Amino acid sequence: MTISPDTVQIVKDSRPVLRERGTEIISTFYDTLFERYPEVRHQFNTDRHRGGVTKEGGIPAQVSRLANAVLAYAKNIEKVEALLPVVERIGYRHICRDVKPVQYGAVAECLLAALKIQLKDAATEDFIAAWKEAIEHLAAVFIDVEAKLRAELEEKAGYSGFVAVVVDQVEELDSKTVLSLVPKDHGVPAHEEGQFVGVRIETEGNDPLMCTMDVYGSHTDSLKIVIADNEEKATKALKACTKGSVLYVSVPCGKGKSN
Repeated sequence: MTISPDTVQIVKDSRPVLRERGTEIISTFYDTLFERYPEVRHQFNTDRHRGGVTKEGGIPAQVSRLANAVLAYAKNIEKVEALLPVVERIGYRHICRDVKPVQYGAVAECLLAALKIQLKDAATEDFIAAWKEAIEHLAAVFIDVEAKLRAELEEKAGYSGFVAVVVDQVEELDSKTVLSLVPKDHGVPAHEEGQFVGVRIETEGNDPLMCTMDVYGSHTDSLKIVIADNEEKATKALKACTKGSVLYVSVPCGKGKSN
């Protein structure tokens, strides 16, 4: 998929406003996404979008991260291949949240809406048309990379999406709280140190909680995950788990320490 020279120039010229207003644009993007598509809310750790985990200046961590990623794309739009290592890292995160290719349409719609809301008259028809083309171009790159990664990971794990697991043991190992998880209807997926999994926690009467946890070691009898040391809602829910608790985990993602 090629991208027009006019679009390249308009996106490159957007860099100053992205530096100055990027976090405001991305905050509006997330608000718009969750308002228009509430069904995707469970795929996010909302603490990282609403201020529970912040960077310098009190900006929510995920807002800051995505704002920087959009700026990096504007800087490298003529050489997207330079961003492929970043695309792959983000792709693993998308897979562990079970993000589907069709959802990129919602992302494009809400990001364009955020640009219009925040930039007002500066978001001209030509500006929005250029960013629409640029976003679709980047989405195509993500979809292609994630399809290849997903196929490899699912083949190794023996399942796709999320599967139910039972907490078999809660341990303190190397000063870390570790949950030993045993799949209910599958074998233990192949995994190794350095990988991570998406964890979904069902809550009675509320949206599920979602988080990403690191894999602890490599084992054949269980999948061990390390509970992060933070005060996010999902982490607190994991800390409350006991033997017999049921969780849902993604395929193990990331390259692991052997790669």
